[in-house]
Amino acid sequence: MTDLIQHRTNAPDAGGRAGLAALSTAAGRTGRRNMRWMPALILLLAFWALAPTDAVQADDFAGTEHDRHLAEILKGKRSQWRDLNVPYQDGEFLRNFVAGRSMRSVVEIGTSTGHSGLWIAWGLTKTGGRLVTFEIDRERHATARQNFTAARVSALIDARLESARTGVLALTGPIDMVFLDGDHGHYRHYVETLAPLLSDDGCFLTHNIERPFWDGQGYLAMVRGIPGFATEVVRPGEEAIAVTCRRPTS
Repeated sequence: MTDLIQHRTNAPDAGGRAGLAALSTAAGRTGRRNMRWMPALILLLAFWALAPTDAVQADDFAGTEHDRHLAEILKGKRSQWRDLNVPYQDGEFLRNFVAGRSMRSVVEIGTSTGHSGLWIAWGLTKTGGRLVTFEIDRERHATARQNFTAARVSALIDARLESARTGVLALTGPIDMVFLDGDHGHYRHYVETLAPLLSDDGCFLTHNIERPFWDGQGYLAMVRGIPGFATEVVRPGEEAIAVTCRRPTS
């Protein structure tokens, strides 16, 4: 987390050294007390860099008939999602993240049967945006398209039955968010390919970051080493999501 803060120190002149020495006894104790606040300050600054630009509330997704339709579908099927779909709480997080940051262009790696896509599309109904999502399994792709149609969000979703590894090569920017939730062994390829296409405040959201079936820690080390980006791990529910966003430039 310390990589989110750049420190600048100015060397004191000769007169300044005397003044510092005179204050050292009293200031030392105060400084040690203040240092206890540094971890919280660092966390606060990191949260500010990654947080949605506008706070969203539950009421923001209850105002229209379509909102109620989507809520009914997602709640009604809450215990039925299988095939590597995201948990309900993570879906809510995706929806709020998209709407809160006014994202209009989203790419998803790993459609599965469409649970995460429905949540993302719900957020996009508030921003006027669009989702491009990749799935390589024909049966899952077909089921996802049925779910998108039933939820009346098909117009917002370009659901592609193809390998994302090659499919992303044809994408153009700017892209506001990339949701990585499949083909874990090639996440470096996706980051290297899509990072140049991200908008000024664009983000990668990476699911299952702490699961043992892939090298999530290696991935975190990679994205945390990318200049100009900040990464935080969040836990909307039982799963962890790595949120990697461009740092604010001002």
